Amino acid sequence: MNNASNESDTIKKILILFGVFIGLIVAVYIPRRNHFQNIKKDLAAVKKDIHYVETTAMSAGSWDEGVLRLTMIDRNFAAMFPVKEEEGLSRFEQKAQSFSIEILSTQARPRQAVEFTAGEDLVIDGKLCQKVLLSVNMRAKYNDLVRFLDDLKKPDNTFVTIERVTINKQDAADEPLYVVLDLQFYLIG
Repeated sequence: MNNASNESDTIKKILILFGVFIGLIVAVYIPRRNHFQNIKKDLAAVKKDIHYVETTAMSAGSWDEGVLRLTMIDRNFAAMFPVKEEEGLSRFEQKAQSFSIEILSTQARPRQAVEFTAGEDLVIDGKLCQKVLLSVNMRAKYNDLVRFLDDLKKPDNTFVTIERVTINKQDAADEPLYVVLDLQFYLIG
């Protein structure tokens, strides 16, 4: 009887130690591993950016020409952003129409400064970068919507980012989709 009790106590101790071990894995190892994976992804993105800058600078022939080329790319980047909300909305509506998407209504929230670092606003070419949350109700066919959303991901559409897409489908297969698209417009001015 005493032997069975000792075995039971030993099994309980082993199970407790196993539970503590699993708890440590869940509480310490997994979050650390995920954190390091995110750091590795960030590092890879930075390396890619550095490679792009080096390649662009060196492909110009001389270092001065490369710096001039990068400066021109930077100026073109700032020029891609609208100055007024109306300009950004007009660009967005024109792009939507080019994909046969009908805009039913739009609702914008007030402008907010884009924060670059904690407590510091983003300034490009001496102008404050701002964002406007916009909710757009649209009607579109599935294929047109997919092409439109893919097009919004292209680098020349840096003035807008998609935050959320909500799709409501009617019963018939040929009916258009009703879409609510929440996005951020970025303005400089």
